[in-house]
Amino acid sequence: MSDIAILGGPWRAALKYPGIDPAVRLVSWGAGEMFDLYYPHLGLKVDYGVCPWSGDHGLVKHGVTIRHPRALREEDPEKVLIVIFAGHWAEILRQIAEIGPFRAIRAISESATDTVLRLAAKYLDQHAGQGPSRTPGTARPAGTPDYAIVMQGPIYPHWTRLAMLWNKAQHPDAWLILSTWDGQDPALVEECSSLADELAVSPVPLHPGLSNRNAQIRSSRKGLEAAQQRGIPFSIKSRSDQFLTGQSIASLIRYVAPVEGAKPSGPHRIGVHFGTSWKYIPFQLSDQLQGGRARDLLQLWSCPEDERGTGDFECEPGSHFQKLRGFTNESYVYEKYAAGLGLPTRDLVDSYAFVRDCVFPLDASVQPFSLKGIALFDVFGGPPEMQQRNAGREFLSPGFEWWMMMQVNFPHAEDEARRVQASDYTVQDFWTLKVR
Repeated sequence: MSDIAILGGPWRAALKYPGIDPAVRLVSWGAGEMFDLYYPHLGLKVDYGVCPWSGDHGLVKHGVTIRHPRALREEDPEKVLIVIFAGHWAEILRQIAEIGPFRAIRAISESATDTVLRLAAKYLDQHAGQGPSRTPGTARPAGTPDYAIVMQGPIYPHWTRLAMLWNKAQHPDAWLILSTWDGQDPALVEECSSLADELAVSPVPLHPGLSNRNAQIRSSRKGLEAAQQRGIPFSIKSRSDQFLTGQSIASLIRYVAPVEGAKPSGPHRIGVHFGTSWKYIPFQLSDQLQGGRARDLLQLWSCPEDERGTGDFECEPGSHFQKLRGFTNESYVYEKYAAGLGLPTRDLVDSYAFVRDCVFPLDASVQPFSLKGIALFDVFGGPPEMQQRNAGREFLSPGFEWWMMMQVNFPHAEDEARRVQASDYTVQDFWTLKVR
């Protein structure tokens, strides 16, 4: 393993969870390829591991006994830290939250060479206490701001305040809107509203929907309505735990938001972060970071709320992987938006056509970074099997070259979409990065 560098350590858990007991017990989540590749080299000692795949239950891997996730129900969430060994860590965080209020953190980051993410991590190391902030009462430039940053979601202790401080320091000309919903901790509301230019609060829906999607729809719409009502022409829709890094957002959006002048009434393009999107799931375009004209983003988030219950969603590991479309909030929102524009939404081919005509990538200029996604360790290099695994991630998420192919050679993209949707890949194949 001389060709791999591993930086960081268990101390990073305190960046995500200030005040956590350094001696907290560790439980791993995931017993697949990532666990096999990395766990022996990190120097961690976990009490046991959990994994949702039944074939791993009862196995002992690298001295760790693998159990069913229901084993966590026997634990006190205050005394356990779950360490996630999986590429699809965001989905696992949602699964863990459904079990109980556990603290969880990624084991390793394989994208640590991304300079903007490393910049944000460096900021966290230096400013985990207070961080820079605009002096209260500082006058704004006259006139309407060029763009708004809508930070949408719950108000997290520690995370939201730090992210707001960062975004104000990096984007002082933006109108910062914190958009959340009723029932947040009053002390946190007061703390964070003093940092925002505007606070938007939505009522909690009686039916939250799968993965709380209806509360997300409401608060996203509310924040974008606030920008629209102020006459702010462009918006970035981010999350309440995200640091935004990169160049001037305003100049980026003015340049790429409109489609050609022959269609002055729209639709205009919506900027999407491709690095957290899923290339082979129809309309699964990340909502972690979005940008464009405020009116277009408002139209996107003015979709009807999803009245289905959790019992309406079934997707076993052996199911065809495109059934994941029904589980993601992003697929639901973008599909409704496309349908509202009169575009077809049947399959992956229709999704590719939508990307070609209505989407542009933000990745090269703006990046989101969240304490929710911070890892105990950053990994650089690695043996061939690690490099092959990391290369597989490129097939999961689209990139700029893939988007350009849509623009210049769409028939080739159509062929790719038809081949993939006609394949026999399963949900488990998708999560283990085997879809090609």
